[in-house]
Amino acid sequence: MVLFGFDPAELDTGQWTELTSRHLYAARPRGAGRPRGEAQRARAYLGRRSDSYLVHFDVDVLHTGLFPLGNFPHFAGLTLDEVSVCLNEFAGGEGSAGW
Repeated sequence: MVLFGFDPAELDTGQWTELTSRHLYAARPRGAGRPRGEAQRARAYLGRRSDSYLVHFDVDVLHTGLFPLGNFPHFAGLTLDEVSVCLNEFAGGEGSAGW
């Protein structure tokens, strides 16, 4: 499982411990040029571990001020353009099995 697009500052020590103990991959693709690269790395991680993957998109990864539909305030979230770039990377992967 890959957790992609969340703000690591929102996790407490117990949550980080749980995440790492289960060997989950986590990425926060914020910053110039990072979304595509982080999505490519996450997709490669999945490709090394599985023949296929599903994508679940949660609007809570979006920046609340730019797209106020999520039920969890997330002011360090992704922009619509960043989400578009990332989803295109995941959808374009050979292992993409659906949404």
